[in-house]
Formats: sequence, C-alpha cells, structure tokens
Amino acid sequence: MPREYAQITPSVIRWAREKAKLTIDQAAEKLGRTPTDIQKWENGEALPTLAQARSAAKLYGRAFAVFYLPSPPDDFEPLRDFRMNQDSIISSKSLLFIRQIQWKAEWLAEFLVSEGSQKLDFVGRYDINSPIEDVASNIIETLDISLSDHRATRSPSKALSLWINKSENCGINIVRDSSINSDEFRGFVIINDYAPFIFLNSNDSYSSRVFTLVHELVHVWINQQGIIDPIVWNGTSAANAIETFCNRIAQSILIKETELIELWDSENDTASIIKICQDISSSMVISPEMVARCLLDNKRISHNDYQLVREAGIDLWKKHKEKQRESDGMVSPSLMAVLKNGYLFSQIVLNAYQTGLISGRDASSLLNFKVNNFGKLSDNIPLRSHYARQ
Repeated sequence: MPREYAQITPSVIRWAREKAKLTIDQAAEKLGRTPTDIQKWENGEALPTLAQARSAAKLYGRAFAVFYLPSPPDDFEPLRDFRMNQDSIISSKSLLFIRQIQWKAEWLAEFLVSEGSQKLDFVGRYDINSPIEDVASNIIETLDISLSDHRATRSPSKALSLWINKSENCGINIVRDSSINSDEFRGFVIINDYAPFIFLNSNDSYSSRVFTLVHELVHVWINQQGIIDPIVWNGTSAANAIETFCNRIAQSILIKETELIELWDSENDTASIIKICQDISSSMVISPEMVARCLLDNKRISHNDYQLVREAGIDLWKKHKEKQRESDGMVSPSLMAVLKNGYLFSQIVLNAYQTGLISGRDASSLLNFKVNNFGKLSDNIPLRSHYARQ
C-alpha cells in the first residue's frame, strides 16, 4: 500500500516548531527523524507522511489541520483565566485541545462570512453592569426556552440535551469531552460574532453541566471569553466579579428562589440536609449544589453544610458514572468525535463537504475523522430540519 503524504505548508510547520521553542535538532530527536528531514519539510523539499505530520503536530502543540493553512496564522491569544486558583497548571494536552477549538472557531467564522451569514446580535449585547433580570430574560427569549420547559424534561440528561439543542439552534457551538480532568477546568468559552464555542467537561454531572452551560451563555452575552470557574460566587477581583455575575444570572434562570426556600422551610427538620437538598434538586431538575448554594445565600445553611452537599453530589455522580460505564460499555469513536466537535460544527462541516464547498481533506482535518467514515458521524447527529441562524 503506497504511503500517504501530508500536503503541509512548509512555512507553517516551521512556524509551529519555532513557536514550540524547539531547535531543528531537538525536534528531529523527539520525532525520531534526522535534522535533514526536518529541514526538508520546512524548505518544501520533501513532505512528511501523515503519521509523521501528526506526530509533529502533537509535539508542537498544534492542531494537525493548522499545517494545511496557506501561511502561518496569527498566534492564538491565551484565554483569560477566570478560575479561582489561577496558579494551577493547565496541562499541555488541555492547551492543545483549547487551541484546536480556537482554530475551529476561526475557520467556522470565516466560512460563515463567506456564505453570507449575519453576525449573531446577542454576542456582547450586555455587560457586567447590566441588570441581572434584563440579561436573564434576553437569554431565555433568544433561546426560546423557559423554566417550565426545563422542568418538563424530568431528567438532568434530557435537560442538558434541551439546553444544547436550543443553544445550537441559535448558532452557539457546544463541544464536550471527558479526557480533561474537572480539576483543571469545568468549561471554557471562545467568542466571536459568528461562531461562539462553549466547552462542557463531561466528567461533571448532567445537572452541573446545565449550570455551566447557562453560565457560559452569560459570558457570550457580555462578550467575556475564557476558562471559567462556576464555583466562584464572591470576590473583589475583576475575574471573580465576572464569574459571580454569570453565576447569579444562571441561578436566576434555572430556579425560583422563593419557591426553593418555601420547599426547604416546609421540610421535616429531622431529615438530613444532604437528603433534603437531593430531594429538592430532583423536583427542580437542578444539582444539589445549586440548591445548597441558594440556601447558603439565604442564610438557611452554613458554608460547611454547603460543602458537604457539594461533595456528596460529586460522590453520587462518580458512583453513577461507574455503573453507567459497566452497563453501557464504551462509547463509539464516531459518537465521541461528534461530541468533541459538537453537533452544529459537525453538521456544518459535513454539509460543506457534501455540497463541494470544502475538500474531503479539509473536512477530515476539521473533524479529525476519516472521510470514508463520515456516514458514521452523520448517524450520530440528531435529526433536525435545519440549524437556524439568527
């Protein structure tokens, strides 16, 4: 079988090596090639095989598809870090994942502009000084979703699907992956006027992901992209103020505070706080942590009680995941690819390929999936009449 060569752009692969701060000799040693091989790739005298190019992309910390760009791109700006512990290290694997999503967001924005799409008018519609009620109402109105719709799902997993569908119908790309530890980050958002991307960490519970998604939507509405930390509720720094603002709006969208307090006050005092919070969370289709947070804000429980409820919820989710893993088995590679790329992005790329707007090579690079298996990707994309653009 003849070897397949990657039609990379020499100046781009040289740019990637230099950005990784590797000399030609260092790159050659780590890739198991000779310095002459590396020089030939960068001078356009020879092409690497697909396997060699993928290895180089991994070493240089770049998306493989970047090597096909006609010229070196403006380097991606690092996302603002809204996490509570901003000194904690984000792994090189996670940084590569973020860069890949940034590149997809830039590609999609350019593609949509070329196809005549209009800007998403809700991006940056408000700022951190806007009234919480105004921002919350506009998100609900734009997504065409209500609290009754949310509760009617009766299931955190179905509620998550509902919020994802509504968000993607508005042109917001939702990507999910479980290879990143939740301790690094639970989500991030990349924003532009045409193709915002929101990442949800699949290691979190369904109800926690719903809260993270709504929190990230607020980031889109106030045009503040970055790596988020929905645990932050107070603080004097600018980053903490933004996270607290987004949390307050997410909470106001997902719960009726007065109703929750009434439920708490009517409960039997002999029941454990953890049990009461779990019961209320089930009826409202939210996480026990959200219930506890509201109770803490209203001085019904202590901060120590809140932490106990939060930790109990995490333990419960871990046990659920383990049982789910045992009963369901492994997720198929095609479904994993669709979740990692997002339903909306996958559908747009596949449609562009099927209509001849982009090549199979470009589509394969964007989706990180072989062209001859695209049918399997399509099978995992929910059937919808169209993805609306507003």
